[in-house]
Amino acid sequence: MEQAAYISENTLQLISLHDCLIKEVVVSGSDLILTFGHIDVLADHPLNSTGLSMCTGEAKLRFEHAEGITSVLYDTSESAKQDDPDAEEDSHPREVDMLEILEDFEVLQHSEQLHPNGYVHRFEGIGSVKHNTDYAYVVIRCNRVTVEWNEFTDKAWFEGWAEDK
Repeated sequence: MEQAAYISENTLQLISLHDCLIKEVVVSGSDLILTFGHIDVLADHPLNSTGLSMCTGEAKLRFEHAEGITSVLYDTSESAKQDDPDAEEDSHPREVDMLEILEDFEVLQHSEQLHPNGYVHRFEGIGSVKHNTDYAYVVIRCNRVTVEWNEFTDKAWFEGWAEDK
């Protein structure tokens, strides 16, 4: 992605990453760059003038001066009930390299907290097929987050959801 049409800093609280898939993980110097297939930009985001929460095309999140704090996979590979929806009850939490977990990671939940020198981000979700699509979480500390995307492609999946029920 060349120079993005939309660039915002420290606005991740105005972005929804629920059900967003990380397509690529790159370390560039001290920065961690996550490329998503799409993100959902909330209606309140200053770069979203549509009045609706909108889905983007490919988007990048750059975590500047990133430091991985912890990354845990709830491994069910040794579970006797691996195909059981409750297999996580038999899972074994284990530390796994952050970059490995983030590869093909589907975000279910994201939280952000202020830190004296920046932010702490926690991503919870589903690991790749390589990790049996097991539940995992990653915690990253950084100084700043830059969000980049080129286009809005459609309304976000949750826009108007409550009215459709």
